[in-house]
Amino acid sequence: MGPPTENVEALHTQMRVAQELWLRGADVTPANQDDFISPDNARRVWQDIQNSPPRPFVGFAAATCGNVIVDAEGNVAAGTHSSSSEPFGTGINVDGVVMNRATYLRKYTDLPVGFSTQLWLFRDGRPALVMATPSRSLMECLLQGAANFVEYGMDGEQVVQAPRFGHPHPGIASAEIEGDFGDEALAELEARGHALFPVSPRDANMGSIHAVRRLDDGRLEAVADPRRRGRASGGAVE
Repeated sequence: MGPPTENVEALHTQMRVAQELWLRGADVTPANQDDFISPDNARRVWQDIQNSPPRPFVGFAAATCGNVIVDAEGNVAAGTHSSSSEPFGTGINVDGVVMNRATYLRKYTDLPVGFSTQLWLFRDGRPALVMATPSRSLMECLLQGAANFVEYGMDGEQVVQAPRFGHPHPGIASAEIEGDFGDEALAELEARGHALFPVSPRDANMGSIHAVRRLDDGRLEAVADPRRRGRASGGAVE
């Protein structure tokens, strides 16, 4: 199919996946969660993604910072600090900084189950890719980042530079999308039934991927998204 920057079908599919994650996740309960994560349900959802029209939903707003840290032994920690969380977050305090988590979002009570600012992928029992992101577009951002890393074989710099769609604009059901996808792609998405809210390239509300990836040769690749004031840095191991 090719990456969304080159194939509108791929872009449409990713937007539909994000819609179904949000809308179906809001209906998960302890009684039905086993069915929700079952292969049979995955097949049903995939059929709906392929055959059903877009399902816009009303967006929300949040403000968060994301962090991913790897030490010399390969241990990984990831977390977020959010003004949208409860005042004391998880109760963890590091050098005077309260380590809040966006999943505490005190202003919202109807968020999908599993809503998280992080995504971890493992290989051979060890973290192979860890991403954290701020912004209301956290779900959409992590979905596209994972697809670009894993499905399309992009490196970290290509992933953070790629155009991105985001969360619906707060209070309305039109998905924000960066304009450098191009007018033709946006017009085709609208013809397929997507409600869009075009924004400037590198918009700060599209999420901001901060990631560390373990390469096949054991080296680490770290990357920070240009959409916000993040940075990737490392130190020499003695």
